[in-house]
Amino acid sequence: MGNKDWPTNLNFGQISVKDLESEIMSEYIAKDDASKVSDAKLHRGFTNYLFADLATEKKGPTLYREYYSKFDKIVSALETIYEETDEDGNLKHDDYQLIISGHSLGGALAQLITFIIGSCKKCCSMFPTPILAVTYASPPVGNEAFSAEMYNLEKKNIARHVRITNEGDLVPVLFFFDGYTQSGCNFYVRDNQEMKLGGFGNTQTIFSEFRFNLSESGRRHGVGSHQQHLFYKVGGKNVNFKIWKRYLTDCFTAVEEGKDLSSVPDERPYEVRFVVELKEELRARGFRVPRRKGRKDDLIQRLREDDESKRNATT
Repeated sequence: MGNKDWPTNLNFGQISVKDLESEIMSEYIAKDDASKVSDAKLHRGFTNYLFADLATEKKGPTLYREYYSKFDKIVSALETIYEETDEDGNLKHDDYQLIISGHSLGGALAQLITFIIGSCKKCCSMFPTPILAVTYASPPVGNEAFSAEMYNLEKKNIARHVRITNEGDLVPVLFFFDGYTQSGCNFYVRDNQEMKLGGFGNTQTIFSEFRFNLSESGRRHGVGSHQQHLFYKVGGKNVNFKIWKRYLTDCFTAVEEGKDLSSVPDERPYEVRFVVELKEELRARGFRVPRRKGRKDDLIQRLREDDESKRNATT
């Protein structure tokens, strides 16, 4: 967070989506979109930042806006990308997944953009779903009703929010006194430990994250500390690798059912896995695998032959 961000962050009074209807001017958001999530309340500073008027040009007595807001500018750019066609008139990017990511204030805005696009009928018809939000060190952006609406979008497979928070970082637990609740499935990264797959909502508190050394808390809020913990290694191996490479749907299902992620089978096609993963899978099945050699095609063939052998043995 830069110094210029703090006035936005500290404007933490909540504004109801219902009350926001009359304030938002957007080419993409209809009034009935807001009425469906009217109980949700949003952080006023983040919301104002996203929907404040942009580039205005006065011509005579009328104001002509190039875009109503940052939100409209972002969605307009995405619309242009997804409408692009090749020489035969076929859409070029209709199979591209929409991933929205950000750190700190950027993470808060990523949550809001994902929520608004997912709740907006016109936007949902423009972009493929599920929309994936990946946020780092994001402060909370809404009340419990907002978190519940985000969870509904996740259950409907319209949106997914993967929220990475760092041990000792105070920013993700700000505003706890004003009814704020985090959204998304929390991945909690820690010192010299495997990341913890948390649940939805506030999985940490300001008391658990507080450090007397405030400069250390500031360091833990930074991107570098997140990166260090995300890529934590033991014996040269990234112990968080297995968690990241699972289907996100499996992560959400595990959280809903109260399971540890290690109990979730990896059902991704072999083709999308990395060579190191294929080797680990073969070793787990009792095969000897060279550490430095092994073409991906050969590894996949060995796994498929073993799969076929197991199927034949059960028939």
